[in-house]
Amino acid sequence: MSEMYTMQGPHRGLPEAERAPGLRLPPPGPRLGSGGQALPGTTARRGQGASLLGWRGCSAAVPGSLCPLPLSVPTPLPAQPPCSQAIEMYLLNVSPGGLTYIAEWRGGILDHKMGHLACFSGGMIALGAEDAKEEKRAHYQELAAQITRTCHESYARSDTKLGPEAFWFNSNKEAEATHEGESYYILRPEVVESYMYLWRLTHDPIYREWGWEVVTALERYCRTQAGFSGIHNVYSTAPRHDNKQQSFFLAETLKYLYLLFSEDDTLSLEDWVFNTEAHPLPVNHSDSSGSTRRPY
Repeated sequence: MSEMYTMQGPHRGLPEAERAPGLRLPPPGPRLGSGGQALPGTTARRGQGASLLGWRGCSAAVPGSLCPLPLSVPTPLPAQPPCSQAIEMYLLNVSPGGLTYIAEWRGGILDHKMGHLACFSGGMIALGAEDAKEEKRAHYQELAAQITRTCHESYARSDTKLGPEAFWFNSNKEAEATHEGESYYILRPEVVESYMYLWRLTHDPIYREWGWEVVTALERYCRTQAGFSGIHNVYSTAPRHDNKQQSFFLAETLKYLYLLFSEDDTLSLEDWVFNTEAHPLPVNHSDSSGSTRRPY
């Protein structure tokens, strides 16, 4: 399930002077009290004496539930604008070093931390930009690229070139795990998922270059005689294996890497929608005569 909690307390983003040039963020929103709403596609829960608002876990289903809807629904759902606005208003920040990230609220204070699970959002926002109003399209395209770049930095700044489970932004380090128990990598797909979407939508070769870095790192640090294993510490060049090959590694991580290096007509984004576990669902197209064309 999602770890999305009701937020409390005032918005505590970085000062405007510390935000990256070229990316205009909206002003802080109003305070949400104990009855505040979580973002669409997530669940909300209260803790004892503290609350947390993040963007991870079950919220990874959002690309499969919000962005593809215009393919089959004549008009966008009313939940769509508040979703993107809430992310920008309450969670989006830019570090002093110019890295855009989606933070977490905890007990009314903004934690300058982003989880690996949240790295799917670059691809989600890029997909949403395709159907955004013209005056917003460039903004969301840039936002998607900036978030994906930040997630790449979490990989590039590790010794294995694989990303930690969560990474922080403070005066000493950016896009690096600084807390005990957050430096592991369990073959997660979210970063390469965004690489695939950004490549398909922009054809910027940098996304294939970044994807190949992941392939090389997986081969070097995660391959075993029996398959692939997660590792305990991405900051060690001799990491210990956790001896687990997660099911999503085959279903998602390898699938998105395969699609990243495939032709665009291989499971075309015009004809297929991927759900939260990367299962492709066909999109039926209707012409003016009412006949239906299927992608298979």
